[in-house]
Formats: sequence, structure tokens, C-alpha cells
Amino acid sequence: MVQYLIIKCEKCGNFIAIKENSKSFRCPYCGVRSTVVDSFGKMRFKIYAVADGREVPKKLAELKRLEKI
Repeated sequence: MVQYLIIKCEKCGNFIAIKENSKSFRCPYCGVRSTVVDSFGKMRFKIYAVADGREVPKKLAELKRLEKI
């Protein structure tokens, strides 16, 4: 099963899910393109959750709900 990392977009701040082995991604909300790791191979984003494909919508909704509290 493919694992996804739940991170926040560095521009708009929305939670998004990216495949765990992704090198770059485009935010589906604001369209900004970002690289996942820096030139030293270090992760550039805080990982809020890890989920398999079926769990992603539930995890995203839960994080958005908790952020509002």
C-alpha cells in the first residue's frame, strides 16, 4: 500500500498529502511547486501524519478540524 505524508503547503498553509517518496509536488490549493528535500537530503516540511491511500481524506479532515480548535 502506498503511504502518504501529510504536510502543510509553505505558501497557503493548507494540509496536503504527498506520496512518501515524492521529490517535489504542486499544491492543489494555490498551485505553488515545492521540493520535498533540501540540497542536503533533509526533509523541508513538518510531517503532521502518515497515512495509506484510504486513510488520507480522514486524516486531512481530522487535522483541519483540530487546527480550528
